[in-house]
Amino acid sequence: MNPDAKFQEAIAQEIIWKNHELQRFAVALVEKALAKGGHFTTDIVPDSLRSATGEPGSGIAGSVVELLKNAKVIQPVGHLDSAGQWYALRTKSTRPDRKSAWLNVYQLTSAALATEFLRRHGLPPVPKQQDFALA
Repeated sequence: MNPDAKFQEAIAQEIIWKNHELQRFAVALVEKALAKGGHFTTDIVPDSLRSATGEPGSGIAGSVVELLKNAKVIQPVGHLDSAGQWYALRTKSTRPDRKSAWLNVYQLTSAALATEFLRRHGLPPVPKQQDFALA
């Protein structure tokens, strides 16, 4: 969990005032990460799912990532050096409005947990095939 009190306060404000947008972004991020497999950044979520208006700049990506990390749905990708210092894997954003900003790279902690998150947050479950007994 990010110990910065101002960051935590900002997340709390977004949960209260932008809850639908946070949920939509979180669902889109997990759904697209599950479909993609492997490593991802928040760039996999298109602008149309980033805010109620579809315009970029709603400022929720960092909050969603923090909430999903705290819930153990996603985890950062990186490595420890020989001194035990953690270095996050980062890549440049491909979104034009981000002007090649550096983004942290993440991965799902498990496909099963991601699927359960999506089930609980509004995506219809994939129906299981019925077993038919031959009479």
